[in-house]
Amino acid sequence: FFFFFLMIRRPPRSTHCISSAASDVYKRQEEEYHVNYQKLLANMPVGIFMLGRKNKELLFYNKVIARLARMHSEMSRANSNESVTKANIMDAINNFVQKKGKETLGTVVQNWQGERLDKKHKYKYKKNGHKMVCSIKGLRLPLRSQESEVFFLEDQTAFEELSKLESKYQKLYVASIVHDIRSPLNGVMGIIEKIDAQSNDPVVKVSVDIARKTCQMLLFLTYDITDFSQLEAHKFKANPEKVVVKEVFEEITELLAFNFETKGLICNTMIKESVPKYVLTDRHRYMQILLNLLTNALKFTFKGSITIEASYDALSNQLITFVTDTGIGIKQEDIPCLLYTSD
Repeated sequence: FFFFFLMIRRPPRSTHCISSAASDVYKRQEEEYHVNYQKLLANMPVGIFMLGRKNKELLFYNKVIARLARMHSEMSRANSNESVTKANIMDAINNFVQKKGKETLGTVVQNWQGERLDKKHKYKYKKNGHKMVCSIKGLRLPLRSQESEVFFLEDQTAFEELSKLESKYQKLYVASIVHDIRSPLNGVMGIIEKIDAQSNDPVVKVSVDIARKTCQMLLFLTYDITDFSQLEAHKFKANPEKVVVKEVFEEITELLAFNFETKGLICNTMIKESVPKYVLTDRHRYMQILLNLLTNALKFTFKGSITIEASYDALSNQLITFVTDTGIGIKQEDIPCLLYTSD
């Protein structure tokens, strides 16, 4: 029993020795982790460099950054063994300037306080035949008992050129589609007008009227496509002219009369006294907007009526138009998403 008691009461090893050994193991693991981490970053195809948070001293850079510094700074390009300094990196990235401002990439890095660096912020550099576009991301990492700032520079040059080429061919494709739709439509419209002139049969007249209005709606669709293409190219221009609102309302309701009749809906038009006889606006685009709103109202209204109402605000010199319906409506939570496309 006494021997057993002695075994239980045997004094433990020195606490100091254990903590010292654990500390050494931790330091070795941290050093090994740091070396492996640097090896991983060194061979990545993205430009990476690391600065100390407090003094902004250069802690690490990979091959992409070294190549960038040699190409776009004052250091010698011939000597590949020459060490890259923080000044070389800053000199190189200061050549990259944001398109909409004069702030350089070097300034962003030097003044960074941990806020989000959006990838959409592109920095461009063009000098002596060199043309490059890059985006930047930054994050903070605890490394070697201090917090470091790691910056990732991604070359966007190829993507930028590809995007321009894609946009160019997209515009050509849209123009070709619009032309291909309009050509047969004009032919159909010609035949419709010829039938209308040759026949006095009321039934034929009604059918011809429906066919004419359908062709007009298809033509409006081609105008929408053309306007969208112009908006993308920043070449959209309004064509203001004197417009009689009553005539526009009559034309648009006549165009959709068959749709209203088919669904058994009533179309009401209201023009307040404040609306002047002539309003200076783009007649074609005004009709486009009305047609889009009315076709949408027709789609979701199954009984009752659709009302178009126009008023005029003399203070702001604006024509205000409302399209209201007795349809199913929109959920309150979906209203903020109306002007955004779904993912």
